[in-house]
Amino acid sequence: MPPPAVPEISEEVLHESIDARTETLVSLRELGPPDLVHLLKQNLRNNVKQTGVYHHVTGVDASSSASLAAYINTLTYKEHGQVATHKIVEGLYCCYNAFSRLDMRVHVTIPGTVEAYCVDERGEKRKATDELWLETYLCSVLRAYSYADDGSGDTIRKIMGVRRFNPVTNTETEHRFLSAAESLFFRGWQLGSDSVVQVPNNVSNHLTAGLLKYFYTTGRFASAINLFEKLRTQNVEVSSLLAKVLFMGNEEVQGVRVLYQALKDSPMDYVMLDTQAEFLLKKALAAETPAQKEERLNMALGCADRSTIAAPSEFGTWARLAQVYVAMEDWENALTILNSCPMFTYQDKDAPVMPEPKDVYLPTLPETRLDEIDSEPESRYSEQVDPSLLNLRAASYRGTFKLAYGILTEMTAKIGWDQLLKIRSNVFVMEDEYRTEKQDTASQAQSTKRNPSIDGLRGSPEPTTNGDQTDDEADDEKSAAETDSDAQKLTNGHGEGDNVEKPTHTIDPGEVKADGDNVS
Repeated sequence: MPPPAVPEISEEVLHESIDARTETLVSLRELGPPDLVHLLKQNLRNNVKQTGVYHHVTGVDASSSASLAAYINTLTYKEHGQVATHKIVEGLYCCYNAFSRLDMRVHVTIPGTVEAYCVDERGEKRKATDELWLETYLCSVLRAYSYADDGSGDTIRKIMGVRRFNPVTNTETEHRFLSAAESLFFRGWQLGSDSVVQVPNNVSNHLTAGLLKYFYTTGRFASAINLFEKLRTQNVEVSSLLAKVLFMGNEEVQGVRVLYQALKDSPMDYVMLDTQAEFLLKKALAAETPAQKEERLNMALGCADRSTIAAPSEFGTWARLAQVYVAMEDWENALTILNSCPMFTYQDKDAPVMPEPKDVYLPTLPETRLDEIDSEPESRYSEQVDPSLLNLRAASYRGTFKLAYGILTEMTAKIGWDQLLKIRSNVFVMEDEYRTEKQDTASQAQSTKRNPSIDGLRGSPEPTTNGDQTDDEADDEKSAAETDSDAQKLTNGHGEGDNVEKPTHTIDPGEVKADGDNVS
């Protein structure tokens, strides 16, 4: 059996990693960072000298303080024949409770006692209760699935020194997980949701996402059906989750019946409408004849369009409608709907923010190394990519922007970039084009409406001479002269201006002159 690979990140100052975690509690918005394990090591030759090391871990049983203390106890074991130079005298396990926004901590003194407590966002200690441990356990399992590596390395690459364990290994641990999920199911919205969901609800949050990911990965659809059948009796919204697991388990007829009955009770539930549209779109793409495809796409279009009415601020409903239009090859409507999608700022997973370490030890087993890959410098990989591809912005897109870009890429792959630009020019007017057209219209209006006063303000480079003016200019001068004549009549008291009341504060010129004479 290979020895356990325990990474060790050394601290410059003792307990600085714990202080940094405490300071970041107030800024956590998602499920929280991976669990932090801090160890205090003492040199066997010098009892005064102590070193602080830490690492991160996911998937450890966090149902009680005893299970976390047991994990710290396993770190004190050494492989047979290995010469020990240090011994662990203290250990601290930190596990975040995203429901109550508390950091559950277990402090172990070796040999000695075990102290369990929790720390709030202000850094103050609180008592750890059984209810808080239940919440912490469920968050720990969900965090393990949320931070699981999907093969790309994007999730784990940002966090240094992480150990990962499978949180559910047998039917007993599965029963504990599903029991905790059932107890806290209708509080799942407190955990937040993926960045593509604007407002978390009972069926769109991190808890339901973790459950669906577990059932999809393990294939335990019977357990999923049993769980969601019980929860559906309390809230009809859970029917969408039940239908999804029925579709996963190839129970499509039963899944359609569940959605049909649930939509009678809640006809404007956007999650159920979106689930129905997704199912119909999938069936349309797998249709054998064009007539079947058209019929199923029309039904999917009705469901997707209704879901956008039920939830106009959600990205997923608009994206589904755009996908349906793409499948129907209605490119103009697809581009219009894609442009109408509400885009959200991407909220990344809560990653630990740690100070600069003094030393880093990341053990690797010999059988995991391959000289042809590990001996290559990092710069060689960038050299193998075309320089024009390195500057593409698509690699940096996340959340709603990434999904929208995927739909746009699918359209480009089907009709080509030139055709897409033609459709875009028919559907939209770009900002630069709008400005240019507006300037052209304004310049034409100015050239057709000229008068002497505007020319005087603008400063005509070549003033017209006598006899060179056009008929329009003559008319303008005539109207201007008539206006000046009317103004002169009003000033001299002739015409209709005689009835104008004289302001009370107006000073007579004779009075001003008389005052001037008195002063002199």
